[in-house]
Amino acid sequence: MRRRHAAIIIGLLGGLLAAAANAAQVTDSVRDLAVIQDGRGAARLLFREGAAVAALPDVTIWKATLSVPVTGAPADRTVSLRLHPITAAWSAVGADWNAGWSRAGGDYDEELFAAAEVSYGSGTATAVFDVTAILKETLEHGMFADGYLLTVDPKDGAGLSVADLTRFGTLAGATLDVKYRPAFRQARR
Repeated sequence: MRRRHAAIIIGLLGGLLAAAANAAQVTDSVRDLAVIQDGRGAARLLFREGAAVAALPDVTIWKATLSVPVTGAPADRTVSLRLHPITAAWSAVGADWNAGWSRAGGDYDEELFAAAEVSYGSGTATAVFDVTAILKETLEHGMFADGYLLTVDPKDGAGLSVADLTRFGTLAGATLDVKYRPAFRQARR
């Protein structure tokens, strides 16, 4: 019995090592940035992943991280951010808080998100989002998503403070790092 268990474990480890040998990584930027504002001091950032991530073939995502640089004058506060997949088509030109959505503020998946906390204390920080679950849904399971919506945790308001928008700039330094491997499809008998 022990030999059988050892053989199973060795087989599983061999499979994991073979999968790791086929692993790849892509680092991409973001594109199509748009800012929507509610007219009362709240804003949300909309953007899409770069072409390299969007064009990934049939893959299994191991780990995906979005890093967003945050700069500006030091301030004694921490902000809880959320990144949601956008569930409706949109255009970076003319994006609006109200127009083009089925609800004000954008159509996005409220239950699927990545969270990050960023402190403005030093003036320079990086918000790091683990977007593995989001990319698994979109790239592996085919869920429609037309980019991402960056906002604050709902307990903190309707969106980023308009005054804080300059901290995020144009997202020019934002990077999406994706570790993946070709999807394993078992042959049918």
